[in-house]
Amino acid sequence: MSYIDVVERINANIVFASNDPRASRDTAKMVETGAKKLCQLYTKLIAEGSSGAPPSGSSIKPPGLPSYLYDSLDPLVAALRALPLPATHPSHPAAPAILKYLTEAQKGYGEMRGAFCKKCLEAMGGRRIIDRVESIPGIQGGKEIGMWIEGITAVAESEYQLLGRLAPLPGNANVQPTFSTLLAPLVTMTSTTLTLLITLLKGSLTKYTFLALAAYEALGNVQLNWDDVVRKTGRKENEVKDSVNQLRAVCLRSFPEFLLDVRGAGTKTNVEVGTGLHPITTLAASYLSQLPEVLDAVGSALVTLGDGMWKMGEGAGKVFGKSDQDDERIVIEHFVCSWPFLRTTHD
Repeated sequence: MSYIDVVERINANIVFASNDPRASRDTAKMVETGAKKLCQLYTKLIAEGSSGAPPSGSSIKPPGLPSYLYDSLDPLVAALRALPLPATHPSHPAAPAILKYLTEAQKGYGEMRGAFCKKCLEAMGGRRIIDRVESIPGIQGGKEIGMWIEGITAVAESEYQLLGRLAPLPGNANVQPTFSTLLAPLVTMTSTTLTLLITLLKGSLTKYTFLALAAYEALGNVQLNWDDVVRKTGRKENEVKDSVNQLRAVCLRSFPEFLLDVRGAGTKTNVEVGTGLHPITTLAASYLSQLPEVLDAVGSALVTLGDGMWKMGEGAGKVFGKSDQDDERIVIEHFVCSWPFLRTTHD
C-alpha cells in the first residue's frame, strides 16, 4: 500500500510541475516506472492464484482464486484503474506507456486464467469422458455429457464475474476481448470433446441411440446459458449450439434406422419354438423402457422430423409448425404405433 501511495503522490505532483517541462517529464517517468512495477506485481499475484493442483473431487467447481490474494489484489486493482490513461488524461506524458502496461497485464490475466481453468476441467473431459460414456448405459452417459458442459458453463460464468472484479481496464470494450482469450482453451476442449462424441454416435448409432438422445436433451437444457457466455466474448461461433444441431441430425436419423432394426428382427426365428423371447420383443421392450427418460428429446426431434417422415419414402407425413407438448405427445404415439409388429393392433 505504501508503494501505491508514493506512485499516487508522484502522479499528483505532475499537475503542480506543469510550468516546468523537464520536471514534468522526470516525474512522469517515475509514474510510468511505478505503474510498470504495479502491473508486474499484479501479474505475479494472478500467476500465484492460477497455478498448482486443480480442485479435488468428482464434480466440476469454479477454481476461483485463493481468498488471501484478494487482500492484496483489490487495492492494487483500484490503484491500477486510477492511473492516468490517454482517454482520461490526454496530456499526461506517461499515459500511453501506462495503457500499454495495463493492456499487457490484462491480456496475461486472460491467458493465465484460461490455461488454469482448462487444467482444472480437462481431467474429466476430452477422450476421458468419451471412454466413460462408451462403457455406461446410454442415458446415464448423455446426462454426464450434459453435466460436464454445464460445469464448463458455470466455470466460465464465474470467471467472467471474477474478471469484472479484477480487470485493470474495466468496461465492456476491454473486458470482452480478455474474456474471449480466457474462454478460448475451454471452447477448444469443449469442441474437441463434442466432436469425439458425435463421431462415436455416427459410427454405431444403433448401439448408442439413447446416448445420442440423452446428450441431445442435456445439451439443449444448458444451451441458453452457454449462449449467454458466448455473447460476453463477442464471438460469432457457438460450438455447443453447432453440436446440438449435429446431435439433432443424428437423433433424426436414429428413428428410421430403429424401424429397420425392428423389421430385421422380425425376420428372425428361433431354432426351436419356446426357446426364448423373439428378438423383436427384446428390442422393442428395451426401447420402450428407456423412452420415458428422454421423452422431451424424442418428442422434439420427431416434431422436427415430421409426423410419419420416419417411414423412409413410404409416404409423406405431416410436418408440424412450432412444437408444443400436444404435438410431441401425438407424434410419439404415432411413431410407436408405426412399428411393424404393432400395426395390426392399431390400424
